Amino acid sequence: MSYVLDTSAWSDALRGGRTGRKLASTAVSRVLLAAPVLYELRRGAVRAANAKALRQAIDDIRLVHAVAPFDEAAALEAVRIAAAQAAKGRQIHHLDTMIAGIAASVNATLVTRDKDFKGIAGLQIEDWS
Repeated sequence: MSYVLDTSAWSDALRGGRTGRKLASTAVSRVLLAAPVLYELRRGAVRAANAKALRQAIDDIRLVHAVAPFDEAAALEAVRIAAAQAAKGRQIHHLDTMIAGIAASVNATLVTRDKDFKGIAGLQIEDWS
């Protein structure tokens, strides 16, 4: 089983939260860094008070974990997810839809504490926080 951590899960890990402890006990090869998450982390680091340290921590994550791209398979899954959620009268932010699409396309469990992902058909979810 592989895992894709959303931005909130990586942020918790970077702050030394429980997600970080679970991450430390999970084989590196089983954890993927979704490209949109890398974008969100790097974008957030620009505004952070500890920007230099945070950029270094993100660089370290990038060196250790493979980046899962938003490719055609992920795009098709994201469209499926967005359409299914819209049919339920729910809307998920487009970056979250992309992250969920990546996780679904590689058959990975999405690690998140974000309730917006609950109830998405075909998406396995775990909360490590």
